[in-house]
Amino acid sequence: MKKIFFLIPLFLSFSIIAFAKEDPDSIKLMQEFKQYKDSVNNAMHYETGAITLNGGMAKLNIPRGFKYLGVEQSNYVVTEVWGNPKNYDILGMIFPENGGPLVDDSYAFCHQL
Repeated sequence: MKKIFFLIPLFLSFSIIAFAKEDPDSIKLMQEFKQYKDSVNNAMHYETGAITLNGGMAKLNIPRGFKYLGVEQSNYVVTEVWGNPKNYDILGMIFPENGGPLVDDSYAFCHQL
């Protein structure tokens, strides 16, 4: 009887894996999202070190381990990538060095007026 209980979850896990591998729509969707994610991440131009905001309004010193994303690209991330309403008061974003707008387990600080 114990063998049957062991085999049922084993069979179900193999069935799920086999179904996921054979579903062309899922594979295509995952490939398209990876391409989108790569294109967004590759298009971002980050800065480090001393950053001057809006023509001298303020200066930031981005510490080691972080990177700054400028106004235009930050607005793009917030509205187009993340789907939030337009907000033109964003002064930029700070991400962890290994992070980004579509990186799992990442975060961002967004500067606003």
